[in-house]
Amino acid sequence: MFRKIRAEDYRVESNVFTGTITFQGKLQLQDSKAYMPILEMLNELAEKDLPKITIDLRALELLNSSGINTLSKFLMQMERKNQTHVIVHGLREVTWQDRMLTNIKRVLPGFQLSLQ
Repeated sequence: MFRKIRAEDYRVESNVFTGTITFQGKLQLQDSKAYMPILEMLNELAEKDLPKITIDLRALELLNSSGINTLSKFLMQMERKNQTHVIVHGLREVTWQDRMLTNIKRVLPGFQLSLQ
């Protein structure tokens, strides 16, 4: 099953068969409520009890604080669940990705961080 959320500035796609969710563009939604459809996509993957979930942020240029909070909450939830291996891909050359993901990794060491 595939799900997509598209807007002018961004696209989020999930693939339940591969356990992958890919973010592209600039995500600057207004608040946590606006991120609910994306959180629902993440939770759908989590509910499948897949052995691995991959979150690919490499094509994401910008993520605001509400989006960072949404992603952090999901990673906390997955760490508590402790049944699914979570891999987050980011780019070291994208400063906010490097800083944000490294800081989250310090607090939540349970996910695998891949900075390229």
